[in-house]
Amino acid sequence: MLNIVHMFNYLGHAGTEISVYNTINEIKDITNTLVVYSKDGPGRKLFEEIDIPLLQMEMDKTFDIKAAINLKKICVENSVDVVHTHFLREHSIAVLSKCLGNKVKIINSRHMFFENKKSVIYLNKLLSFKTDKIIAVSKSVEEKLIKEGIPREKISYIPNGIDLDKWKSPPKENVREMYNIDKDAIVITSVARFRWEKGHKFFIDSIRTYFELMEKEKVNKKVVFILVGDGALFESIKEYADELGINEHLIFTGFKDNIIDFLKASDCFICHSQYEAFGISLLEAMACKLPVISTDSGGTKEIIEDKLNNGILVPYGDSEKLAEEMLKLTKDDELRNRMGKNGYDSIVSKYDLKYLAEETLKIYLK
Repeated sequence: MLNIVHMFNYLGHAGTEISVYNTINEIKDITNTLVVYSKDGPGRKLFEEIDIPLLQMEMDKTFDIKAAINLKKICVENSVDVVHTHFLREHSIAVLSKCLGNKVKIINSRHMFFENKKSVIYLNKLLSFKTDKIIAVSKSVEEKLIKEGIPREKISYIPNGIDLDKWKSPPKENVREMYNIDKDAIVITSVARFRWEKGHKFFIDSIRTYFELMEKEKVNKKVVFILVGDGALFESIKEYADELGINEHLIFTGFKDNIIDFLKASDCFICHSQYEAFGISLLEAMACKLPVISTDSGGTKEIIEDKLNNGILVPYGDSEKLAEEMLKLTKDDELRNRMGKNGYDSIVSKYDLKYLAEETLKIYLK
């Protein structure tokens, strides 16, 4: 049986960790997997739920020789065949361990799309010489890697997958009841870490414009926005919304791991990122048959296609356009239902988790 190590500096609960969890869960009966991490976080629960062993290993810096030596020892003791990394620090340590004699295959997945510094681009090129394969989670990421000098033959395109059966499950908690939301209210939801690249300030600006348009057009509907997530900018974004006088329409939930309950309670989903390598939150919303609006921020344009009418793309930073599209969906029940159905139909075959996990397994075995 193939022995695999997945490496994380921090065990978060964002799109990367969720996509790794999905893949591990799909192939866990035919592989042995160990998750090696440095800093604990809410993502631990994901892997514990499916009985994946976790091992804490300190990773202080990008080229941490002590960590590289410890990783080599872990790989020898567990007869590891493949080390799969997901961010720069862990990837550097894995490559360094290989230079120190660790006889493993190194796979690196690229989940990020934002602009890298020249030093990071150079380092990634250097690391690629000792990396067996780099997985790009979207065509946009693949194009960016090639532009940054990574050889095309080193790259495999495998988008993140989703287990549709999981998202068919009924909610466990009644979110509307929990937050005293009227059953007739329109609920518009976003799920994202409060980090600069996720564009929360842009979203808040759009919400203010949205309510201005509602008043101008005399749209008489109760609307609630739910912002799920936490992060470094959480408090500052709440304060900004308060400054704009729209907090009465917003619910900031903080971190939640029952995302399905929030999506099932919603009428529309928004992805407001400045940079999005793929957009697994979009797939989750579409799996719940929600109409989606997203910024044209990288991998999202591969999920949402005009010809399929499976969602709406808006330019990042155009708060008026996002507000107009949200209002259009607010006013038209039939459009929301039709777009939600189209979205679901469009992801059924293209992002089937079973197939995409098998493609990842093929890379491990090559």
